[in-house]
Amino acid sequence: RDLAGMTEGMVGSHIAFICKRAVMLTIAELIDGRLEKTPDALLVSAAHFKEALKELRESDASQAQGGVIQVLRFQKNE
Repeated sequence: RDLAGMTEGMVGSHIAFICKRAVMLTIAELIDGRLEKTPDALLVSAAHFKEALKELRESDASQAQGGVIQVLRFQKNE
């Protein structure tokens, strides 16, 4: 339920990114030795989903800021 509430209004591609990124974060922890190499240890946790959501929001904010800068440059050159 928490994830559903945090992703309200997002489209399918956002949800797909969050899920894929959460899996990649889990695999990275396994490779780095932060997780035991047992089947039970390889679980995608809520923390992984929250980190992926945070990365998505930061990426969206950065892209939005870049768009604003481009609009301002365009207006200045008119």
